[in-house]
Amino acid sequence: EEELAVRWALDTANEFRRLGGQCAETGNIDLAREYFQRGKELYKRLAKLIDQTRSKAS
Repeated sequence: EEELAVRWALDTANEFRRLGGQCAETGNIDLAREYFQRGKELYKRLAKLIDQTRSKAS
């Protein structure tokens, strides 16, 4: 279950990055920035989750 959540978070963050790139290419900088920010926040939450999991395992 945890592995599935991690996979979903990575896939979603990558999708935000892809969409941000597409928006930037078409000149929609504000929307691109929003997608990039959402992906960044998701990566941060995922890193925090991984750190917590490692701490519990120690």
